[in-house]
Amino acid sequence: PRCKLSIPRQNHRHEQKSVTSLHSYVDVSEEADRDIASMQEWAQAYGVQQIPGVQLTSDDGRDIYATTVEDVPAGNVVMYVPANIYLSSWGSKAELGELTEAEDLIRRLNGEESLPLFYIFVKILLEYQNGEE
Repeated sequence: PRCKLSIPRQNHRHEQKSVTSLHSYVDVSEEADRDIASMQEWAQAYGVQQIPGVQLTSDDGRDIYATTVEDVPAGNVVMYVPANIYLSSWGSKAELGELTEAEDLIRRLNGEESLPLFYIFVKILLEYQNGEE
């Protein structure tokens, strides 16, 4: 399966700053190698910041982790991720609104502790659906 990824770009041809979109397609299948460079470009475009000396890497093309290439003093913040771009149950629920009927059903099935995961799951399904359009 392929999913559309939008990367905002600054358009420098005009005095006013405007944002255009660059659409690329990402293979989201389980066995696909991860494109770290494109992910970092997308993340930076949406406000993710990292200090010099920290990089994302992968040994197998699938699992990504942060490493340092320079000494970084203990206790330093190495990466900032704006709250509006990470996936959370509270953010998903705020965006989707309260799904009362579904929540009631989950509660009747003694699954109240799973409500946060339910909202994340619904958000992922909607994003996947939108990415296919």
